Amino acid sequence: MAAKQMHLAIFFDRKCFSSLKASDIGSEMGPIEVRENGLVYSFNVSQPMFLEPGRNSVSRLLGKRLIAPPALENCGIWPFVNSPDRFEEFIIGTDAAGQPITNTAGAGLAPLTPVYFRRDVLAKYYSQSAKYAVGDGYVSCGSIWRMPIDIHHNDFVVAYLCDLNEDLPHSERLYWKSFNVAPEGGISEISARRDFLAEFVEPERPDLVLKNLYSRANAHWKEGHGWNLFKELPSGDQHVLATLRVPLGDDQSEFDGQVIGLTKLLIDALDETAISGQLDSTVKRREGDRKA
Repeated sequence: MAAKQMHLAIFFDRKCFSSLKASDIGSEMGPIEVRENGLVYSFNVSQPMFLEPGRNSVSRLLGKRLIAPPALENCGIWPFVNSPDRFEEFIIGTDAAGQPITNTAGAGLAPLTPVYFRRDVLAKYYSQSAKYAVGDGYVSCGSIWRMPIDIHHNDFVVAYLCDLNEDLPHSERLYWKSFNVAPEGGISEISARRDFLAEFVEPERPDLVLKNLYSRANAHWKEGHGWNLFKELPSGDQHVLATLRVPLGDDQSEFDGQVIGLTKLLIDALDETAISGQLDSTVKRREGDRKA
């Protein structure tokens, strides 16, 4: 709202039914009309001719509220806010004594200076998949912000100073800072080829490869057999494929969660009815004997 300098309009229309008759409710329940700065609404109770049994009256609250945008300088989004005092210092190396060298994001260094983070920095974004997305080379929050990352590194998540400065709101920079570690080794080969050689490189991490192949395999299977090998996931499990990942650490619950996700994707989602329909009678009889 601040960045676009646009109002937020909240419209509401609520009805509530009652077994009481409108004449029993009294005049204190309306009609009421309110018009004040940024708020307009009306409330009334009526007794329509056609209501379901047990419903003798209905009340309705109808209106809208306008919320003015904050000042532009309060939006906290680049490029509208680009003040050095909102930058954070990140560890970018170590000195001869092994002490960390820090630098303010974007201050006096090459824009593509890599900054290293523990891999569990992504846990927040995986756990809120309705709000955030982690993909092949990026993490994003809807259409609000999107930051490129090196997700192909075996031990860390790597981001560039310029992206930390320009792409993340200040609150997100503070979050990432808490996972910042001293660099160890270089960036991944895939990111180096993509970022510096402008090459189109397919991912090699097993989770990213599986995500790419999962839907493609289903499409090829349907093209060849006329039905999907894997059924569509239930609405409550739609997040499973998006949040599938190599475990972010050695935590047992993290590992168990990914095993459960793989089970849902590769076993529970198999269309057993369609598969069974393709088996000849000999196989079906053997399957029946085995179950017996």
